[in-house]
Amino acid sequence: MKKNMYDAGSPDAEDWNAILNSERMIAENSDQQIRINAQLFDASHEPIQQLNNVVARVNAIDGDLHAVTTTLHKSIILADQVSEVTRA
Repeated sequence: MKKNMYDAGSPDAEDWNAILNSERMIAENSDQQIRINAQLFDASHEPIQQLNNVVARVNAIDGDLHAVTTTLHKSIILADQVSEVTRA
């Protein structure tokens, strides 16, 4: 009958091997997760950079549109003022 490592008593070589095996598996899983995370980072880095570039372009366009709108409003105000001056 195989002894359970949680039974009362001192651990034996089989228990120690089970502990070492568990430790090895945890280390392997951790290493595998690190590799997966690195691959995900590498795979997502370029698309994220491209998205950031698109966002920067959109923000620049929005800024240009704001400047154009402001200039247009100023032009309309000036046109109204010129119209008032010419009527007077």
